[in-house]
Amino acid sequence: MAKAAVVIRAKNEARMIGETLKRVFAQHFDDFEVIVVDSGSTDGTLDLVRATGAKLVEIKPEDFTYGRALNVGVAATDAPIVAFISAHAWPMDKDWLANLVAPFADDQVAAVTGKPLPHLDCNPFDRRGLLRRYGTDMLYLHVGSSITYSNADAAIRRSDWEAEPFDETLTYSEDIAWANARLAAGRRIVYQPYAAAYHSHNETAAELYRRFDAEARARVAIGQGTERYRISRLLWDTFAGAAYDKWTVIKNREGWRWLKFAPVRRIAINLGRYTGSRNMPKDNEYNPIARIGLRAGIAVLQKFNYNLQRLAPYVVRATRKHNKPIHPKHLLKNNEAHYWYGPYIQGAKRVLDLGCNQGMHAVYAARHAEEVVGIDMDLQHLYVANFNARWEGHKNVTCMVYSAEKPLPFADGSFDVVIAFDIIEHLVERDLFLKEIHRVLTPEGTLLLSAPNSETTFKKLKRAAGLWDYSDPTHVIEYTRAELEDECKRGGFTCTHIEPVVLDTPFFGFIDFLGGFSLPLYERFDRYKREAVIDKPLESSGYRLVLKREAATG
Repeated sequence: MAKAAVVIRAKNEARMIGETLKRVFAQHFDDFEVIVVDSGSTDGTLDLVRATGAKLVEIKPEDFTYGRALNVGVAATDAPIVAFISAHAWPMDKDWLANLVAPFADDQVAAVTGKPLPHLDCNPFDRRGLLRRYGTDMLYLHVGSSITYSNADAAIRRSDWEAEPFDETLTYSEDIAWANARLAAGRRIVYQPYAAAYHSHNETAAELYRRFDAEARARVAIGQGTERYRISRLLWDTFAGAAYDKWTVIKNREGWRWLKFAPVRRIAINLGRYTGSRNMPKDNEYNPIARIGLRAGIAVLQKFNYNLQRLAPYVVRATRKHNKPIHPKHLLKNNEAHYWYGPYIQGAKRVLDLGCNQGMHAVYAARHAEEVVGIDMDLQHLYVANFNARWEGHKNVTCMVYSAEKPLPFADGSFDVVIAFDIIEHLVERDLFLKEIHRVLTPEGTLLLSAPNSETTFKKLKRAAGLWDYSDPTHVIEYTRAELEDECKRGGFTCTHIEPVVLDTPFFGFIDFLGGFSLPLYERFDRYKREAVIDKPLESSGYRLVLKREAATG
């Protein structure tokens, strides 16, 4: 059995498939096979495929749907991981397949989708969209994500396909329908930017019309939660979108032909949306102007908050509340709520603080434990942490630069307590992270962990506006309460206590900034958020967990 297979759908792809196959066969990956599913090529595609040694499976043109071709391809292999790439998509490098397969180390991952890049001859409009939409951070997708799963560059777990084959009746969007079904089943789908492939189209107006008509019809068929394409919205997008496209051409000096094509392109797109969506259920509450206003307002608010949050530590220093730029929450006198974990570290011999940042918890732990080790990737933060420890006279704190996504440089059973506050959501290698914590804890050891809640009202509002909804742009995942407990359970831990943190608010940065000027005012805000969340635990910014190490198995 091959470790992986690559399935390529093709029909009359002689111009591009030769380079695609060349790049696929050049992958740095042991033991994989390549399967091409052809649906009636007459331009020499079959000869090119046979010359490479790829396995060729042919289906009749009249039997073709995107879903059927994929099902035929997956059925032709017994590999546990099956990758897909379009016949006109070129892997960016020789590690494409390895990077695409890597996230499947997490048993909860059903599929991985890669990063599309524009071909050199890509039109300026699609190039703009691809480069802006697809970022460089690995992410977990959810229904409604701005980044969507696409079989043009992806991989799936065979067992998930066996549970949910691709819908062969759909003429389009079989990938989105499949992904939504797996997400609904509680499975995970990963966006992997390091599995990049060049994939773009220079479509004519007629081709654009057919594509967007088919896409809208598919949305109707799969019941995807999307608004009806009303005439008012389509007209707005036609004129405003054409103006935007023309500005793109002028700004980038793309050439006269694209300037002429810009309005034609928008007309074709929106005409296709209109004809394809006529049977879409009408949403009487949908207001395109209100949605645009909501999106713009939240985007501005988020930018405002993030900037004020970054400034808060420097306001603390400027107002001489501390010699170093530290967050105002570290200076609260009545801060027992921040040190809720005190009873769990009392009398501990050794405590490990992962992602210790500026040492708030490491310094507190030093008052109650014999020895504390703090690790972080940010040397500037560690400098502040070390300063704070020495300022309070603690000589039992050691700070070191190290990544929490690598095997920890400590012996088995080295620590009684591990602190991991607000770090797991930043990590891609979370399985290794929890496995290493399990290893370095004593048999009766305790893990104190916190992570953000993904389902607050404000985050749902951001999703409804089509915006990135995580509380920090560096997060790769956020959790519901059940998902967080499941993650820890898979890592070998039993949850003995869980509680909400503080009320989620859209004005977090503003509150932090005010705290730099007035600690009493900051303390009142802090107390209100802690008290309010008791009655509204689902609106908590996150969850705090006390976890006990389970005995190792196997």
